[in-house]
Amino acid sequence: MPALIVKLPADRNFCGEIRAIADDGGVLAGPFPVAGRAAGAAAARAGNPERSPLLPYGDTPLGSYRVAAVLAAGGGYPPAHYGDAGLIVLDPRGGEAALAEANGRFHLFIQGGPVRADGQLAATNGALRMHNADLAALLRTLGPGQGVECWCIGDAALHETAPVLADSGYDQGDPPPRPSEPTSNAGTPRRNVLAAGAAAATLHVARAAAVTLPGMFIAMEAAPPALAQAAYDNNGQPSGSGRAY
Repeated sequence: MPALIVKLPADRNFCGEIRAIADDGGVLAGPFPVAGRAAGAAAARAGNPERSPLLPYGDTPLGSYRVAAVLAAGGGYPPAHYGDAGLIVLDPRGGEAALAEANGRFHLFIQGGPVRADGQLAATNGALRMHNADLAALLRTLGPGQGVECWCIGDAALHETAPVLADSGYDQGDPPPRPSEPTSNAGTPRRNVLAAGAAAATLHVARAAAVTLPGMFIAMEAAPPALAQAAYDNNGQPSGSGRAY
C-alpha cells in the first residue's frame, strides 16, 4: 500500500512538498509543491492570530495521519474553493495532529483550489493545498485510499521554495465540512478521551505549551517508517528492491 510523506518548512509562507511512496521507499508520485499555511485573516477572526497549528484555523499540524476517504470533486465542495481533482480526507493519529484534534480539528483535507495566474498556491484554513493537476496525479496512485498512512514532517532544510498566497479571502471552515460525518465524529470514544484530556490539562496551546494526553494516541505515531525516511535521505530513490518508478 502506498504512503504519503509531506515535508513542510518552518516558515509556512513558503511551500513544502508531498510524495507518494511504495513499501520499499521508492517514489510513486511527486515530489509536488504543497502549501500548509493558514489564511491569516480567517485565523484572526477565529481567535488564533498566530496561526497556531494546535488551534482551529491554524497552520497544518505536523504529525501522523491516516486517509479516511477520497471524495469526488463538486457537490458540496465547489471547485473554486477545493479544486476539480477530488479531496483526500486525513484523520489525525499522532504528534501535533493529535493535540490539534483534541481542540476540534477532527480532520483536514488535501485539496486543490484557486491559484494565481503565476501558479502561486493560496492559503487555506489548515488544509494542505496542491495544484489541481498534481493532486489528480497523486490520487491515481492511491486508488480508494482508505487506510493509507500520511506523515507530515517539518524540514528546516527546505529553502527557496515557492511562496504561498497568504490571504485570498479563503474561509471554508475548520474542520471543513465532511458529509459522511456531519457532527465531525465528536462523540466517538477516541475523541471523547482526547477532549477530556485536553480539558484536564488546561491547554495553552497557542504558545505550544506542554499537554498531557493519553500516550496511546500520540507517542510513536508522529515519525515516518525507516524506509520512508531513507527515501528522503536518498533523494527518493528505491531502497534496494530494483523496482523503478
